[in-house]
Amino acid sequence: MLSVYVVASELDLVEFDLADDFVVVQSDLSGRFGIRPTDPNDLLQCWVKRRPDLLIGMVDRRSKLIVVGAGTIALAPRSSTTVRRATELLKLNGCRRVLTEPPPNNDSWITELGEMYGAIPPELFHGTSDKYLDSIQAKGLIVTGEPNWERSASGHISLAATAQIAALHARETAAKIGGNPIVLTCHRPATLLPDWDVKRCIIDNPEVPSEDEQILTREAGLFGTPEPIPADQIIRISEPALRIPYTSWKSIII
Repeated sequence: MLSVYVVASELDLVEFDLADDFVVVQSDLSGRFGIRPTDPNDLLQCWVKRRPDLLIGMVDRRSKLIVVGAGTIALAPRSSTTVRRATELLKLNGCRRVLTEPPPNNDSWITELGEMYGAIPPELFHGTSDKYLDSIQAKGLIVTGEPNWERSASGHISLAATAQIAALHARETAAKIGGNPIVLTCHRPATLLPDWDVKRCIIDNPEVPSEDEQILTREAGLFGTPEPIPADQIIRISEPALRIPYTSWKSIII
């Protein structure tokens, strides 16, 4: 059973276990991060949602992984400076992300330390339905005329640092409009803006002290771009699968 907890920001880290005096832990967390959980369960169930700008999880010493359970809005191990720094400081191998969404979206995956950029990766992912596949193969993702992707609240093309998060969006799109989910691996476009959900849940969150939109967006690994993504900037189109590394997903020839 996991009993070692970790809370980290880009510049600070606290590690504790159930043998520690939680009153002391409370004071430490309050002073360093401005949070005051009532107990370890409250830390994981409540504060992980209220402060998605923090790394809040547990340490599995047997597998040498940080384990983070959260919904779609949480730090993205592939792009987050905080996750990479904590993994290095704790001398661990990587991070297991558990996506706590209702079935069939309750996915989990491991990001090894070597896959953690601590910056926006050179490749990002877009999830959609194969109903758009022929158009995407011919034109890429377009922003003029009738879009060949499911329009987001911001009106921008949604991109994720994490393939599995893009896969969740792909399943949601396929359920809405029909077809089968697909995930596009794309070269990073020149212009990246905060994803609408990042703005709503993190940037505009009064619990989050930082106002640096670029940092908060990078840490969450969710972006929007107003630019088209030409077909020659799409590296790969895949059929996503749960609990399987994205590098092993079946590719669709483009």
